[in-house]
Amino acid sequence: MVNVPGRSKGCVTCRKRKIKCDESYPACSQCLKMGLNCPGARTGAFFVHALPESTSTKSIAKRVPIDLTAPSMASEAHLWSYDQYLAPRLPSYHQPCRADLFDQLFVSHFIESFGFKESTANRTSSTWLDKLAFFITSPYPPLVKNSIRAGSMFFYGSLVDDVSICIEANKWYLKALHGLRCLLSLQTGVFTGDIICSAVMLAHFETTAGTSGEAWFQHVQGAARMLESGGLASCRDGFLHQLFRHLRLLTFTAALFKSQQHVFSSQDWLRIPFEVHSKTAFDEFVDILLSLLPCLSVASEMIDSADERADQLKTKLTKLVGALMSQLHVWWTKCICSTNFIEANAVQWMGTSRDGFQDLYGDPEHFPLIPYVDMPTASLAALFHAVNVIILRLSFVVSPTANLYENRIQRHVKSILLAKDFVATFPSPASSRGSVMVGLPLKIISIWSPPEMGLSAEDLLPGLDGQNEDNGSYSISSRELFGDVASYILQRYNPGVPA
Repeated sequence: MVNVPGRSKGCVTCRKRKIKCDESYPACSQCLKMGLNCPGARTGAFFVHALPESTSTKSIAKRVPIDLTAPSMASEAHLWSYDQYLAPRLPSYHQPCRADLFDQLFVSHFIESFGFKESTANRTSSTWLDKLAFFITSPYPPLVKNSIRAGSMFFYGSLVDDVSICIEANKWYLKALHGLRCLLSLQTGVFTGDIICSAVMLAHFETTAGTSGEAWFQHVQGAARMLESGGLASCRDGFLHQLFRHLRLLTFTAALFKSQQHVFSSQDWLRIPFEVHSKTAFDEFVDILLSLLPCLSVASEMIDSADERADQLKTKLTKLVGALMSQLHVWWTKCICSTNFIEANAVQWMGTSRDGFQDLYGDPEHFPLIPYVDMPTASLAALFHAVNVIILRLSFVVSPTANLYENRIQRHVKSILLAKDFVATFPSPASSRGSVMVGLPLKIISIWSPPEMGLSAEDLLPGLDGQNEDNGSYSISSRELFGDVASYILQRYNPGVPA
């Protein structure tokens, strides 16, 4: 009998308790409220095999064709077909939890969104992402599993445009959030790697879902404080070192949006966590990003200071801007000589003399561009160009000849727009992640470019795949992204847009 009227499709737990099941995926709300294990409701066609009472158990059962449809997780059905099935009676059947069944699917797509398709053995170093599949299948506390499930499930649901998956991901997010709050209320001191990973995954959930304008920042800042509580030495090796490397970029983004400084930009945090493992090109670039925060903070303080104090801060800003410009072009020159600059070890980069700086970097007509071959290079290059836009704008405050940089600034802006177009057409889950990552450079150029260029955030972000102004991660106010400094420079120095 197929789909017999009155035959419940509810989960096994609810049927045993003889209560109505709302048949939610991957666990029904009744089981969630009671804290019970829920294997999930049955979906698709199911079959009941029965024999008449008069039929002997030795008789051959009636031949019943079976056509089972598995739950569709990618908006397309996968069909399991059996021509004929002969059995006197089906034994009692315990359905597995479908969330467990598809966790690896969700996690694999989440990892691929970072641009890592190859195995760990083929990469130059392991990353924190390699640990996710282990956490989700190991007997770790529910907090880490729920957070990984929420972040990876929502990403997948957004990728395939499946509202039901996103709704279930929200339920797991709320469970993980409740668990994290309970843990924080009880625990103080040093936190383990799985707990810090939970906060990072909740931050990635908010990056995609954008349910709250402040939630993303709170998760990132909370994870950073957990790492900080363990001390510098704890971030030198192992899983905490990998998490630290990843979290530094998120921390910079959060601090930039909040127009704040961060302890990760101090010299100790730039040096000690890398005493065991040397920095890659990516790590060197994040050093530059974190060093940008003191420049912007000094510029902001200078604007609000009186004459004598302003002069002192201008002198300090001149040194910081000069040092950062030097770091930027040295890093860039190394990168264009490397075939895999994102994970290349810094000591293995090809060195170069600064003698050719004006020929290579100063002339906008000869400014070299990184060829966009994948999402990581495109998104990282876009962020590099955005940092150049900021630092070159800051040079207007400290250099009388800064107007000569305007053509170079426009080249950086155009490169960011090219990266946005490339990421939008990249055919993989990485395009969704890349769209999020390119969102920050687009916000930067919308704020740090003169109004006559017409680069408003409203015009730029709708071009991103899956991004919109409701995404709390990218909501803008006049004080975010050091917008007060950008406004001061653009109004006071009135840079012209070249014809």
